[in-house]
Amino acid sequence: VTLALLTGLAIILFAVVTGLSSLYHQQQESLANRWSTRGTDDLNAKRYEAAVVDYRTALLYARDNYTYELNLAEALVGEHRTDEAYAYLINLWDRQPENGLVNLELARIEAARGRTDRALRYYHDAIYAIWPENQEAESRNARLELISLLLQTDDKAQADSELIALAANLGDHPSDHTQAGQLFLQAQDTQRAL
Repeated sequence: VTLALLTGLAIILFAVVTGLSSLYHQQQESLANRWSTRGTDDLNAKRYEAAVVDYRTALLYARDNYTYELNLAEALVGEHRTDEAYAYLINLWDRQPENGLVNLELARIEAARGRTDRALRYYHDAIYAIWPENQEAESRNARLELISLLLQTDDKAQADSELIALAANLGDHPSDHTQAGQLFLQAQDTQRAL
């Protein structure tokens, strides 16, 4: 009888602990979502300092959440805290090297630091990366940023080759062709500019 009573008590205690644990995890998730929503609002409003606090708080409740870490890195970039942002972005890149936004942010940081070779690598990764929305437009924009960097660093030959790849994928919109023509002129490729 005592064994049956102890077994029944153990089952009841196990059910109570399981229920409390589930409730705790639901509360943690709810708090993380609430802070993340605040962070997204602040990030969209360019209130970067507040967004940093919001996302750091969200990460207290949902450690290793990829999206929260990425948004925190973007807020840190907005705050011009690039060393901290870089640390988060490298960690994210190690977990998902095919992420377009992570590669693009790393390229921008490396370009700002004057590390053109590293920036080129990340820009190329961003161009051919996976983007959650509007893959073609995001890849095109990454290539345009890369071309601007190459023209700024006076690497006209490599800028020209990137422009050739860009021109091969232009749509029918006249402004796209005008922009490509102007960029070809900056790269001193007058024949393709025409």
